[in-house]
Amino acid sequence: MKSAVLAVLAVSLCAALPAAAQTAAKAPSSAVLESAKKRCLEQRGTDCNTREGLKPWIVEETPMTKEQQQAGAAAARHRRECAANKNKPGC
Repeated sequence: MKSAVLAVLAVSLCAALPAAAQTAAKAPSSAVLESAKKRCLEQRGTDCNTREGLKPWIVEETPMTKEQQQAGAAAARHRRECAANKNKPGC
């Protein structure tokens, strides 16, 4: 009985580890936090001491993923095409 409980506990822990690692990977680094706090203070942010107050600054400091870069490039290309030809469908 004791070994069965330990086996279930071990399996539960192993299943939870990848989720914990993903959560830890999403946490901003100390360099990002310091940079976000510095920019918040320089630009007279109202709440530069709490994690919630720094959230918008942290988002700006976090590098864009490949997918975000591609989406941004596509949106910029669409804006340029629409500026050049306003009668184009979808503009």
